[in-house]
Amino acid sequence: MRQDADVTKVTLTNDTRAGHPSAGDDELDAAAAKALKTFGYFWREMTWENHRIEKGVDLALVNVLFTDESDHEFLWVADVNFDGETLTGSLHSRPETMTSMQLGRSVEFSLAEVYDWMYVREGNVFGGHTVDVLRSRMTEAERADHDAKWGYKFANPGIVNVIPPSNAQRSTTKPDAAIDHPMASHLAKALTEKLANDDTVDVNELRNANGLSLLHQMVLAGSASTVKVLLDNGADAKLLGPNDMNAAQLAQMLGWTHLVRLVQG
Repeated sequence: MRQDADVTKVTLTNDTRAGHPSAGDDELDAAAAKALKTFGYFWREMTWENHRIEKGVDLALVNVLFTDESDHEFLWVADVNFDGETLTGSLHSRPETMTSMQLGRSVEFSLAEVYDWMYVREGNVFGGHTVDVLRSRMTEAERADHDAKWGYKFANPGIVNVIPPSNAQRSTTKPDAAIDHPMASHLAKALTEKLANDDTVDVNELRNANGLSLLHQMVLAGSASTVKVLLDNGADAKLLGPNDMNAAQLAQMLGWTHLVRLVQG
C-alpha cells in the first residue's frame, strides 16, 4: 500500500556514464548496461501480461538509483508503467538509509536511469543482471540464503535468462529480437478478424491510458506481426504519441531495429 502519493523524480549523482547511473563498480555497471540494452524484453513481457486474462507474472521490478541532498540508494520499483520515455511506479524496496524515501512511495524516472530489471514467471527469475553479479560473489551458502529470502528460483551464476523458454527461440539469454512473443500471433489474428468485420474501427484511435496508440504499444512490445496488421489497416506510422515520438523513434528507443525498418517502409 502506498504511504505517500507524491511523485519523486530521480536525481542522479555526478558519478554517471553517458547519462546512466553508476555503482562505482565496473562489473556491476557493465551488467547494468546489459540490463538497459535488454529492457525491451522486460517491457515486452509486461505488455503481454496486460493482455492476459489469467496473469502469469508473479513479480516485476526495475532497479533505480535514488539520491537526495545527503544520501543515495539503489531501490527496486514495482507497479511499473512506461510511455516510451518515462517510467512510473511505487517503491518495492524498504530504504535502508534514505529517510526521504518510503516503501510504496510513487516515483518517476527516465528509461536511461534504469539500472536493472527482473520479472518472475512460475517462480523463475528473468533478468536481474546486477543481481547475477552479486550472487556470483557469494558463497553457495550465501546464495542459498539470498534466494530463500527472495523465494524464487534464480539461474546459475553467470547466466541471465531474459525470456522464458519457447519452441521458437534457440536461446533464453540472447534471444532473436525478430521472433515475436508467443502471444503476439493470437492478437494479430484477432485484430485481423475484427478489422475485416468492422470497417468503422479507426486503429489510430485505439489508445491506452498513457495516450499511446495501439501501433505505439505494439512497437514498444517488439511485435512485428501485430505491427504489420495495424499498418495494413491504416495505422499512421508518423503519428506522434504523448511523448512527441513516432513509431520508429519508439522502436529505436528499445532497440527493436527490425521494427524501425518495418514502420519506415
